[in-house]
Amino acid sequence: MLVLIRSKQRVIGAVNAIQDAIALANWINTLNADATWDETAKVFSEYQSERHPWAQHAFTDSQVMSKLVAMVKNEIHLYPYSPQNNP
Repeated sequence: MLVLIRSKQRVIGAVNAIQDAIALANWINTLNADATWDETAKVFSEYQSERHPWAQHAFTDSQVMSKLVAMVKNEIHLYPYSPQNNP
């Protein structure tokens, strides 16, 4: 179970990284070759507005999962599985 939880966290991180790259590329693609600094700054601001809620959600989810893993590890340590105790 712990392996699956940790794998999920890694997958979410990788998916967010790919989505961040795609979103940034799409926003940069909207710029003209002669874009001003203000236009470029606006594009990065739009990118941040688009991706920040997703990143915040992933961060919060990661914190919850880390606490869950810690709780499960603590339970396993307190009550280790033993075939003699569980016929």
